[in-house]
Amino acid sequence: LLEPESGNVIGAFRESARDSTEIIRAMDRLSKQLRRRAGESLKAVRASPPLFRFTTTSLPALRKYSQAQRLADAGDQVGALRPLVEAVELDSTFAEAWRRGAVILGNLGIQPSARRRAMTRAYRYSDRLPDVERYMVRGSYFTDVTGDYRAAVDAYHRAVEADSTNGPALNNAALAHSLLRELDAAAALYTRAVAVDPRQALYRNNLISVDLDRGAPQDARAALEDFRRALPDHPLRWAAEV
Repeated sequence: LLEPESGNVIGAFRESARDSTEIIRAMDRLSKQLRRRAGESLKAVRASPPLFRFTTTSLPALRKYSQAQRLADAGDQVGALRPLVEAVELDSTFAEAWRRGAVILGNLGIQPSARRRAMTRAYRYSDRLPDVERYMVRGSYFTDVTGDYRAAVDAYHRAVEADSTNGPALNNAALAHSLLRELDAAAALYTRAVAVDPRQALYRNNLISVDLDRGAPQDARAALEDFRRALPDHPLRWAAEV
């Protein structure tokens, strides 16, 4: 019995059967032990943060990705890079891990050639992905590699149509609109992203920036006040203050 987040063994069980006629009864005893131990551990398992849901051939790679995403969400984007590198070492076809690594390099403003290579690797594996993941990868590729922002807007909106509660899709669609200087559309999408995931500081910071860009300082101040209330200690909150 394994804990899914860490892979640690919660319990191991064995039963013996004297002969083939005893196998079913041995399995019954074994299953009772397993269910009992699982019940004891269920509360602790539920208390663990869930893994993110993305397509990969490797559960350890998904654990690394989840670790990286939580570091990035907490404001430690530099720290998030190492587990993402480890994730693609475990599964070289893990498109979302390649995409996320490229996004973080872009956010940090470093290694532009490495960022483009990583995004191109993600795009190479996008055909095998479910709809939302595929459109997210393609939108990022059009934004960061080809510079086709209109194609990026289309891809991200397709992702939103497939899952209207997908915060990253809403955020990225807003970013693509802002690159086209369609700032009112961007603000509306950032607002939706904040409503979907109020704990995600990046969406709040982006909303404040686009409100200032579109000449709406009162909206920016209101978004900042909401940021202060929701996430007073987040590092991005101080960037938003500035």
